[in-house]
Amino acid sequence: MPNTKFRMMKKLLILLNTILVMFNCTAQESDTASVSTSIKIQKQQGGRTLYLQGNNELSKKELLYVLEDSPSAMEELRYYELARGVGFVTGAAGGFCIGWYWGGYIMGKRYNPTLLGVGVAGALTSILCEFAARKNLHNAINIYNNETHKPTGSNTLQLNFGFSEQGLGLNLKF
Repeated sequence: MPNTKFRMMKKLLILLNTILVMFNCTAQESDTASVSTSIKIQKQQGGRTLYLQGNNELSKKELLYVLEDSPSAMEELRYYELARGVGFVTGAAGGFCIGWYWGGYIMGKRYNPTLLGVGVAGALTSILCEFAARKNLHNAINIYNNETHKPTGSNTLQLNFGFSEQGLGLNLKF
């Protein structure tokens, strides 16, 4: 009787190990495929910008995940996030001031040129911050492309445990 329990446990462990190895192999294949190519910036008609890695279009979240490998690219991304945040706040405040001014003007209230000036300054600052943010993002991509495709004299192996695109697991980078 104990021998049959041992056989069943052995079969169950072999099955679980097989499933585990299949998932790990899948994660490693897609991970190495995404690291091997550079990121290209493609502008489309209408002002939309695409970020392509190989033939795949990257979303902002995927782009940030790929750029995490480069510390100097991450520094540029911090400036990108800062410029986007400042641009959003100044744009919202400027739009509010302009709207308040025109709302008062339509209702026949007293003319306040200071409010209009603050609103226009906020809107212009928002536009300039958006240009700066886009420039920082493009710089981060260029830094990443230069660092990842630079020939090095030695190959290094790096084994990390953490989250990847497929979930929690081991990441081997070489």
